[in-house]
Amino acid sequence: MAYYCVAHLFQGGDMYGNAKNADSSKQPLSAEELTDEVWDFIFRGAAFPASVDAESEAGEAVKKAKREFEYWYPMVRRKILDFPTFQLFFHGKKTHLEIKKLRKKQLQKL
Repeated sequence: MAYYCVAHLFQGGDMYGNAKNADSSKQPLSAEELTDEVWDFIFRGAAFPASVDAESEAGEAVKKAKREFEYWYPMVRRKILDFPTFQLFFHGKKTHLEIKKLRKKQLQKL
Protein backbone atom coordinates (compact mmCIF):
# COMPACT_ATOMS: atom_id res chain seq x y z
CA MET A 1 0.00 0.00 0.00
CA ALA A 2 2.78 2.43 0.91
CA TYR A 3 4.43 1.95 -2.47
CA TYR A 4 1.56 3.68 -4.25
CA CYS A 5 2.40 6.94 -2.44
CA VAL A 6 5.67 7.12 -4.34
CA ALA A 7 5.10 4.94 -7.42
CA HIS A 8 4.41 7.87 -9.75
CA LEU A 9 7.85 9.32 -8.97
CA PHE A 10 9.63 6.26 -10.31
CA GLN A 11 7.31 5.34 -13.17
CA GLY A 12 7.35 8.41 -15.36
CA GLY A 13 4.56 10.23 -13.59
CA ASP A 14 2.10 7.34 -13.94
CA MET A 15 1.41 5.36 -10.77
CA TYR A 16 0.37 2.30 -12.76
CA GLY A 17 3.46 2.22 -14.96
CA ASN A 18 1.49 1.98 -18.20
CA ALA A 19 3.91 2.38 -21.08
CA LYS A 20 1.51 4.51 -23.15
CA ASN A 21 1.04 7.03 -20.31
CA ALA A 22 4.51 6.96 -18.80
CA ASP A 23 7.11 9.49 -19.87
CA SER A 24 10.51 7.76 -19.85
CA SER A 25 12.29 11.12 -19.57
CA LYS A 26 10.67 11.56 -16.13
CA GLN A 27 12.13 8.32 -14.75
CA PRO A 28 15.11 9.41 -12.63
CA LEU A 29 15.99 5.85 -11.53
CA SER A 30 15.76 2.55 -13.34
CA ALA A 31 14.26 -0.49 -11.65
CA GLU A 32 17.76 -1.88 -11.08
CA GLU A 33 18.77 1.27 -9.19
CA LEU A 34 15.84 0.97 -6.77
CA THR A 35 17.76 -1.20 -4.34
CA ASP A 36 16.85 -2.25 -0.82
CA GLU A 37 19.09 0.57 0.38
CA VAL A 38 16.87 3.12 -1.43
CA TRP A 39 13.63 1.62 -0.09
CA ASP A 40 15.03 1.49 3.45
CA PHE A 41 15.77 5.21 3.20
CA ILE A 42 12.28 6.01 1.95
CA PHE A 43 10.20 3.74 4.17
CA ARG A 44 12.35 3.09 7.25
CA GLY A 45 14.33 6.27 7.71
CA ALA A 46 17.74 4.65 7.13
CA ALA A 47 20.77 6.62 5.96
CA PHE A 48 20.75 8.10 2.47
CA PRO A 49 21.79 5.39 -0.01
CA ALA A 50 25.42 5.52 -1.09
CA SER A 51 24.50 4.19 -4.53
CA VAL A 52 22.62 7.42 -5.36
CA ASP A 53 24.24 10.84 -5.76
CA ALA A 54 22.38 13.18 -3.40
CA GLU A 55 22.78 16.18 -5.73
CA SER A 56 21.57 14.44 -8.90
CA GLU A 57 18.06 14.25 -10.27
CA ALA A 58 17.82 10.71 -8.92
CA GLY A 59 18.84 11.88 -5.44
CA GLU A 60 16.21 14.60 -5.49
CA ALA A 61 13.56 12.04 -6.56
CA VAL A 62 14.50 9.75 -3.67
CA LYS A 63 14.30 12.65 -1.20
CA LYS A 64 10.93 13.69 -2.64
CA ALA A 65 9.68 10.09 -2.33
CA LYS A 66 10.66 10.09 1.35
CA ARG A 67 8.81 13.39 1.93
CA GLU A 68 5.69 12.11 0.19
CA PHE A 69 5.72 8.86 2.14
CA GLU A 70 6.06 10.74 5.43
CA TYR A 71 3.17 13.02 4.41
CA TRP A 72 0.78 10.18 3.57
CA TYR A 73 1.91 7.86 6.40
CA PRO A 74 2.38 10.22 9.37
CA MET A 75 2.10 7.44 11.97
CA VAL A 76 5.60 6.35 11.06
CA ARG A 77 7.09 9.46 12.66
CA ARG A 78 4.45 10.75 15.08
CA LYS A 79 2.80 9.39 18.18
CA ILE A 80 -0.85 9.00 17.28
CA LEU A 81 -3.22 7.68 19.91
CA ASP A 82 -5.45 6.16 17.28
CA PHE A 83 -2.60 4.28 15.65
CA PRO A 84 -3.97 0.85 16.74
CA THR A 85 -7.38 1.79 15.36
CA PHE A 86 -5.77 2.87 12.09
CA GLN A 87 -3.97 -0.46 11.88
CA LEU A 88 -7.17 -2.38 12.60
CA PHE A 89 -9.27 -0.71 9.93
CA PHE A 90 -6.65 -0.42 7.20
CA HIS A 91 -4.57 -3.51 7.74
CA GLY A 92 -6.82 -5.81 9.78
CA LYS A 93 -3.92 -7.67 11.37
CA LYS A 94 -4.47 -6.91 15.04
CA THR A 95 -6.92 -8.54 17.40
CA HIS A 96 -8.93 -6.53 19.90
CA LEU A 97 -6.63 -7.54 22.77
CA GLU A 98 -3.49 -6.60 20.85
CA ILE A 99 -4.97 -3.17 20.14
CA LYS A 100 -5.77 -2.63 23.83
CA LYS A 101 -2.19 -3.53 24.76
CA LEU A 102 -0.74 -1.18 22.14
CA ARG A 103 -3.01 1.68 23.24
CA LYS A 104 -2.05 1.13 26.88
CA LYS A 105 1.67 1.22 26.01
CA GLN A 106 1.23 4.43 24.03
CA LEU A 107 -0.64 6.12 26.86
CA GLN A 108 2.07 5.12 29.33
CA LYS A 109 4.72 6.74 27.14
CA LEU A 110 2.89 10.07 27.25
